[in-house]
Amino acid sequence: MAQARRIRDTVRFLRSALAGEKVTGEYETFSVSKFRLARAADPVPSIMLAALRPGMLRLAAEETDGASTNWLAASGVPKVHEVVGPDFRVSHRGRGGRVESCREQVRSYVDNGLTTPVLPTGGDVFEQVRGLAPPR
Repeated sequence: MAQARRIRDTVRFLRSALAGEKVTGEYETFSVSKFRLARAADPVPSIMLAALRPGMLRLAAEETDGASTNWLAASGVPKVHEVVGPDFRVSHRGRGGRVESCREQVRSYVDNGLTTPVLPTGGDVFEQVRGLAPPR
């Protein structure tokens, strides 16, 4: 659990730092004194946590804006939502491949409750988007 506490503390620190705050604090696993980014992010980015197992998924649900579930089968998405709730943002990075198989893969994940498919890109992005769009 030490790793989970460290990740929790890091997420809490990042949330304040990315919002442009001057951060001074004693976290359970580290301390920070007068840290401020030279240039705050605008807009403040979402914080996503890579998670697959229930403990990290719960941490993601409690502390972050979403969970990234790499190497998860589409059939596992409902199990993730059992832990984090149906409205929590869950993303998954696809493996790529032929456009037809990617389209089927994305549909399978979305049908199982995935909210944010992330696909590897390369080449003409517009061509890929057109190819992944549902057939007319």
